[in-house]
Amino acid sequence: MKIHFIFHLNLCFSSIEEKEREKVINECYWPLIKIIEKLKIPIGIEASAYTIEEINKIDTKLIKKLKNLIFQGLCDFIGSGYSQLIGPLVPAKINNYNLKIGNQIYHKFLNIKPKTALINEQAFSRGILENYISNGYENVIMDWDNCFKVGNNFKDEYFYFSQKIYTENKKKINLIWSSSIFFQKFQRYIHGEISLNEYLNFIISKKQNFRDYSLCLYASDLEVINFRTKRFKTETKIIYDEWLRFEILIKKLVDKNFHFINPTEVLKIRNKRFGSKFVDLTNPEFPCITKKQSKYNILRWAVTGRDDNKINTICWKIFNKFKLKKEKKLVSWKKLCFLWSSDFRTHITSKRWKKYLLKLNDLKKKNLPSKKNFLQSCYSTNKKNIIFINNSRNSINIKGNNIEIMLNKNKGCVIDKFYDHRVSKEFIFGYVPHGYFKDIVYGVDFYSGHLVIEPLGQFKITDLHKPDIKVKKLNNIVIIECVFKIDKGKIFKKIIFDNYNNRIGIYYKIRLKKNIYGSVRLNHITLNPKIYKKNLYFETNNGGKELEKFLIKKKDFDHGRAISHLISANQAVGATENILYLGDKTKSLKITIDRDFDNQIGMLSYKKIYNQSFFRACFSVKEHDDTTKENKNFESETLIWIKTEL
Repeated sequence: MKIHFIFHLNLCFSSIEEKEREKVINECYWPLIKIIEKLKIPIGIEASAYTIEEINKIDTKLIKKLKNLIFQGLCDFIGSGYSQLIGPLVPAKINNYNLKIGNQIYHKFLNIKPKTALINEQAFSRGILENYISNGYENVIMDWDNCFKVGNNFKDEYFYFSQKIYTENKKKINLIWSSSIFFQKFQRYIHGEISLNEYLNFIISKKQNFRDYSLCLYASDLEVINFRTKRFKTETKIIYDEWLRFEILIKKLVDKNFHFINPTEVLKIRNKRFGSKFVDLTNPEFPCITKKQSKYNILRWAVTGRDDNKINTICWKIFNKFKLKKEKKLVSWKKLCFLWSSDFRTHITSKRWKKYLLKLNDLKKKNLPSKKNFLQSCYSTNKKNIIFINNSRNSINIKGNNIEIMLNKNKGCVIDKFYDHRVSKEFIFGYVPHGYFKDIVYGVDFYSGHLVIEPLGQFKITDLHKPDIKVKKLNNIVIIECVFKIDKGKIFKKIIFDNYNNRIGIYYKIRLKKNIYGSVRLNHITLNPKIYKKNLYFETNNGGKELEKFLIKKKDFDHGRAISHLISANQAVGATENILYLGDKTKSLKITIDRDFDNQIGMLSYKKIYNQSFFRACFSVKEHDDTTKENKNFESETLIWIKTEL
């Protein structure tokens, strides 16, 4: 059996104060370097380029030593980009700059351009691969355990060999496995939670009958060895010299005839039956996977934390301004990549959070986008088109050249029916009434174009009640304005009927006096099950230029399903080029997020109920997990546009 280690270095680690960085270098980084030199075993080291820069500021000798070990072949250096940002949640252009800038820094300090990348936080989507390939990467490292649960015809034996992945454009990239179970088991041994014999028995139990195969025993944080990051109260105390335990382990593995290799040597191990197979790591249920257990998903960097939605929104606005002015300075893109780092979105300390906000707001002020009104997104024309408006006691019916909507005034002006008469005589999406589905679990009303706030342990708050309503007509646009007063604050809502562009908009401004622990989901879209029956799909971008298409087959899923009372959802899509399509072979809806307003993250759900299909999308601006911190209030301002694709 061949084995290898990959140690992840991150001086931007969320819960480590900047003043502790020198200690981390001395307690964590140097001991590993010395063990490699002493025992002459090859080990993989991965670090963000930001970390390499910061190490060089504090201890240039370590950089020189690392460079020398790489030259000797005792260290397989693995790249990841400038900052540890989450690929499926940021635009393709940012992913590209992050890798490009990272490679420049690796070359400057280490005189290398890595060919192998550890996917940041193991947050994977098919779309991000093109960015790696275009920046010279030939191999990526991903978590086996979460890829395996996707269940796309994986065989257990695939774990012991490198595989291949196709990008959306059918380009190839090699895949090397890491494992959450293995790295957690290693940490338990290092921290003294399990004995050496127990850990060795675990490794030995994985022995196979193949002539040649490999295992990755560790691919995670270096900062957890002989140091504690203070993220959790349950962290074990340092009782033993943990580097001594590591050295004892290495010697024991050598005695038992385990052979140490560099991570990329895995690619040389051939097996016709189980190696070099093309595997698909995602599906509709899991469009964006990460490492570790289910509580660890991309929502933790999107809409949780101290105020992820707010800081992501600011990053998006700066990005849009950069695009608008065709920003060419790499230093500007470098700053934005840093500000989009995952570490500011989880267990960031109060001191570092305040410093981060200063940097974020400084870049925002220098690239302040002009305040945008949603009417700027509407095409203005003097050409008069006839729009019929029937405003009755209980409903509002608006009919234009091609599209038509029916709104329920008693239920917050939800969209009862949206028609595009060019596509179907039946409504495209809207209200599916109680009793429509035979399954009692789905025996409720399913609305469209509404908001649901779910505070933990409390009753839901919705806009499904009668609001104050105003109807305004401006040339080819009709605006339905609603105001909802709730105990915690106010909700402002606008339904925009854009006759010229054959689309409708949904605008929300949420102002809560007190922040909540829980979720805030809005812009629910329920497809008409009468006309959407089979060949269903959704399509979006998750960090890449190319759309990722997910064909919905027999497997039910719900991205918004809570994992526990602490984790409010399990999956999401990034929609990083601002578009989400959902539909079937003959017709689809195009939902466009206007990110000059708030960032939003998409969620989808599907269930086959006898011969009927329940298919729905919504967007979230707030979720809850172990990283959530309480803020004084909550505000959000969102806008989406919906139209059919012919």
